[in-house]
Amino acid sequence: FRGRGFAREAAERAREHGYRTLKLERLVSYIDPGNTASLRVAEKLGARREGEFLLHGKNHHVYLHSQY
Repeated sequence: FRGRGFAREAAERAREHGYRTLKLERLVSYIDPGNTASLRVAEKLGARREGEFLLHGKNHHVYLHSQY
């Protein structure tokens, strides 16, 4: 099912739910730099890289998702 847009669609719905329904002020993704598919999804959604975050002893990218 890779390449069919399911991950992007799920991420869009999660972002929409977070901002519209849950009224979150900020929504971020912590992404392993080696996970290129997740990095692409975040970038396609318009998220921008805000820095790094240490998780289990490994740096992860932090992506901030805009409200729209």
